[in-house]
Amino acid sequence: MKKLAAVILALVMAVSPFVFSGCHKEVFLPLPPIESGESGGETGGETGGETGGETGGEAGGETGGETGGETGGETGGETGGETGGETGGESGGETGGETGGESGGETGGESGGESGGETDEIYSGTDGVNILLSEKGYGSAWLYALREEFESLYPGIDVRIRLTSDDQEVIDELNSIGNSPYDLFFTCFDLNEYVGRSLAGEPLLAELSDVYENFAAQGESEKIIDKLEPDFIDVFRRQANGDDVYYAMPWTQSVNGIVYNATYTKNILGPVQFPRTTDELFDMAKALTDAGHPCLVTSPNVTYYNMLYTTWWAQYEGMEQILNFYSGLAPDSGGEMVLSPEIALQQGRLEALEAAEQILSGTDILLYDWPDVQEYFVGIEGAMYPCGDWFYTETEEAFEKYSEMDIQFRRIPVISALGEKLGITDTELSLAVDYADRILAGETAQKPSISPASLTVDEVLDEVMKARSVTQTFSYSHTAAANAQSRRLEHAKNFLRLMASDRGQEVFSRALNGTAALPYGFDISKIDWYASTPSFAKDRLEITGSADYLFPRFDLPLGKFLPEFSCLGAQATYALLTKNPNDRMTAQDLFQYDYAYFDSMWPEWMHAAGF
Repeated sequence: MKKLAAVILALVMAVSPFVFSGCHKEVFLPLPPIESGESGGETGGETGGETGGETGGEAGGETGGETGGETGGETGGETGGETGGETGGESGGETGGETGGESGGETGGESGGESGGETDEIYSGTDGVNILLSEKGYGSAWLYALREEFESLYPGIDVRIRLTSDDQEVIDELNSIGNSPYDLFFTCFDLNEYVGRSLAGEPLLAELSDVYENFAAQGESEKIIDKLEPDFIDVFRRQANGDDVYYAMPWTQSVNGIVYNATYTKNILGPVQFPRTTDELFDMAKALTDAGHPCLVTSPNVTYYNMLYTTWWAQYEGMEQILNFYSGLAPDSGGEMVLSPEIALQQGRLEALEAAEQILSGTDILLYDWPDVQEYFVGIEGAMYPCGDWFYTETEEAFEKYSEMDIQFRRIPVISALGEKLGITDTELSLAVDYADRILAGETAQKPSISPASLTVDEVLDEVMKARSVTQTFSYSHTAAANAQSRRLEHAKNFLRLMASDRGQEVFSRALNGTAALPYGFDISKIDWYASTPSFAKDRLEITGSADYLFPRFDLPLGKFLPEFSCLGAQATYALLTKNPNDRMTAQDLFQYDYAYFDSMWPEWMHAAGF
């Protein structure tokens, strides 16, 4: 296996445009051209270049849209983040570069103007809080709303907010935190590096156990740690001298899925059910292709299709195997779990790539520049667009412009290979998914008539239920942290306590029309204004009600080193869908490429992880 993988790696590096230099921190991935006939309309701005270097990410760089100013590039980074972003709104300006990363993230939204207001001057006294927000898809209206609530609760405490679309600006402040005027940082990249350095004794991020272990607000009966979504705790918790410690808090309950244009699909195919399995997804995509229309929409600039691969991988393998992956554990010939680069050979990773290959190479895909692709999808063409719940905030104007369109937010279909693994047909898997959906929604349902080859019906339904609950999130890269050297630290902590309170969560969600929420246990459906929220908000809440959240596990031994899915990041999508034989790679090619890469990097990763 190792010899074959090494040969494939050598061949791919010789002929492919995806050129790696050393480990994934030093990557140069040239942006592939949009193929003739696959891109529609004018692009909304110049496309920025990609940078490699020490901080390199997987997907290169980009600039988003028309901003009335200069366009920036994107700088990769191991801190994980989001692609590009459009600055402007009413205020115009420049688009900044951004530290992207291997773990992907959401696309940047508009800053300034309509999204929340102008940047404030720095507060120099002691009775205030200076906040730096990396503003992307969720905008900034929620932060201004929280400020208003905070200042009403704490009269005389002045909260100042600075917005930036450039993650590098936030990183620069963190790296020189002793001279930074900011007390709180709301980032759109994970803070694992800075948490590690703080644990090692550097005075960077303030330890927040006194926030987590106390009540969010007077009158509340639960501590913040007890309110926090259980799946999130391990991701944010660290150990110091045998005690649990925390250095960051999630500031959104990010949910990834498929944005679905039901009106577009119905107009072409008539009434159809949204796909429950990947085979059904392929059938719908093929039917649209045969009718002369694309099903899936994407941009060569973003890594959103990784949401599909990663979810399918976890659906097939189960969450325990995902934890084994990030722990570096794979079975040896005797079945014992040992540290091994063969973690890259988990069957679910190949099955996920093969499902993607079937769909991407066998149907028409609309390639269009980001961020214009999102409005084009809402109002003009395309049935499905993998994205996160920030999609509504980023494209709210398009939702209003094309209000006749029924735009839904749906769970990612279950990988059909799971049915084969469980010994049932794809038709039976679809019935099992229907059953799971009803049970997860709190309804009663009759068990479907299925005939597994070896497992019991209950065993099959249990596995399908688990797979259906898998929900990828980017909350690990939407984090709030406080300056350990701040003179206003207690005010900053009080702001975080407000954010996690029931009142703060209501303020946050209301500012975003119910289409986003915080992960501290507040049920926005109980609020009177929820009934008037967009249907997108209700779709989102249905997903979160039964979500088993999927994170890259930076808290586990190898989490900080491993690419979340393919080493090629966004380029894996292009390699699967392109019709250019010089650039085309099969699922098996990508699978073997990843294994060869893992195998070549393994000694370095083992040393860096302290093994």
